[in-house]
Amino acid sequence: MLIEQQSVGWSFWFEWFIANGIGGLVGLALAAETPSFLVGLIGSGGDPNNTAGYSTAWAVILGAILGGATIGVLQWFTLRRQLPAIKWWTVISTAGFALGFILVWALSGATFGENYAHHALPHAIDRAGIVGGLVIGATMGSMQSLFLGWNRKRVAYWVGANMVGFAAGWFGAAAQPVTDVPAHFVGGAIFGCVFGAITGMMLVWLLRHPAQKT
Repeated sequence: MLIEQQSVGWSFWFEWFIANGIGGLVGLALAAETPSFLVGLIGSGGDPNNTAGYSTAWAVILGAILGGATIGVLQWFTLRRQLPAIKWWTVISTAGFALGFILVWALSGATFGENYAHHALPHAIDRAGIVGGLVIGATMGSMQSLFLGWNRKRVAYWVGANMVGFAAGWFGAAAQPVTDVPAHFVGGAIFGCVFGAITGMMLVWLLRHPAQKT
């Protein structure tokens, strides 16, 4: 089990807040603007006339990995001084984010037709609303907390914070008035800041109350 250090101040919260703000801005822009490409006989949906549902899956998968990895590596860079044994944090975070990202798209974004053919996931979240954010927060938070070896109470706290942070962050991102490509950057930054603020408060509390060694 990883044992947290107790000397955690609000300067750490601010670092976490900034890291997630940047991660949201860059990561969600990458996820939304994944370029078109071809894998075997299956295209990514870059052709605006291609509305064949799951033909966009390759772009969604790549976007999920890029978005999750961006957020995960910035979180790791901030957290590594408090939890020096978390060298796999980026991989775990990417997997958790990507799982939720793809799941939400599969349940909603894949059915939206031509208006959502390529950049399916961001618009799926817009349509899925708070529910979509809760799903991604649950998968990412669960992967991270299980990797840390926390007990069930601490897992519940961290997963809950991620769910609330994702849902509130994506609600704010979807509500912002900017349109077209800039919306991905503005929305991503709003999401990241809201998500970072909420999860950062929970993380500070968890680090100030270390888990007992078992």
